[in-house]
Amino acid sequence: MAEPDREGVVEHFRQVLTQLPDLKVDVLQWAPTGDAVMIEWQPSATLAGQPLRVKKALRCMTPASQ
Repeated sequence: MAEPDREGVVEHFRQVLTQLPDLKVDVLQWAPTGDAVMIEWQPSATLAGQPLRVKKALRCMTPASQ
């Protein structure tokens, strides 16, 4: 699967925010790990009037130049 380009990512998030206009992402903690950053985050929103919540998510972000 090919890496999405910048416009593809922007369009994806545009669609997500259309469906979840009250999307909120809280960063719970973060830590550097060599040339990346580990981010623990918790998103929340409403979907069809019901709370939508994910317990926790963990993401490793690398510098944009890589």
